[in-house]
Amino acid sequence: MTDRMGDLPKPGSARLDITDGTRLIVRTAAGERLHMIATGRPVRGRDFPVVWVCSALDYGSPARSERLVPWPLDEVEVESDDRPEE
Repeated sequence: MTDRMGDLPKPGSARLDITDGTRLIVRTAAGERLHMIATGRPVRGRDFPVVWVCSALDYGSPARSERLVPWPLDEVEVESDDRPEE
């Protein structure tokens, strides 16, 4: 969680472990959970922290930069490594 709008996570937060290639689960406004991949560390957005994400299909694409979406950090969780293989 953040202290103020725009602040990045505190040291010790799992969200600090987000880097390029981290697999994430993001929540939409409708409550849907989507699998995405981070393309970098969380950054300060205009009003709140975000992490730029894309789909697994787009991650390896040469056009990846055209398909990035800033996602609110409060709606992101790091995928568990112990999930079953798909």
